[in-house]
Amino acid sequence: GQDVSLQDVVLRARSFHCESWVHNLLYALLVPRCSIVARWSLPYEDEVKIIVDVVGNAKMSFAYCDAVVRGHEGMVIVRLTFLIAGAFDAHPTEALSLFCVAKKALEKSYSRVILEYDCAFVVNKFSSEPLDLSYYGRIVNEALVFCNSFGVVSFSFAH
Repeated sequence: GQDVSLQDVVLRARSFHCESWVHNLLYALLVPRCSIVARWSLPYEDEVKIIVDVVGNAKMSFAYCDAVVRGHEGMVIVRLTFLIAGAFDAHPTEALSLFCVAKKALEKSYSRVILEYDCAFVVNKFSSEPLDLSYYGRIVNEALVFCNSFGVVSFSFAH
């Protein structure tokens, strides 16, 4: 296959402004109307929980990443939405979404972070599995650089 640099991948992930109503209308059509989160719990007082969801369209080669940041009382602090243009396989897209979310969380100076995903593969990869040097592994490595900058970071799975 073609060797693509991480910089090329990151350039595909463009920041997306929530004020853009046209994109939000498109996004609203793609998002399932109900989602089930098993055993959701509040973060501790000095933590934030970032719930990340990715929805994509392989035929059109794009994905949206939606991240909701909640404080210890469960209140929404901020909502981040990214358009990932040129989206590819599901797992690299999920990992790339984590890269984008972790970068934004650092920009907002969060130090104790829980990242919650509905993709068990990504959670397992970031939590415990050894990293590899594949295309996917390079995205994971770069995302972990950002994650290691937090005071405390943990990954959780919810479906």
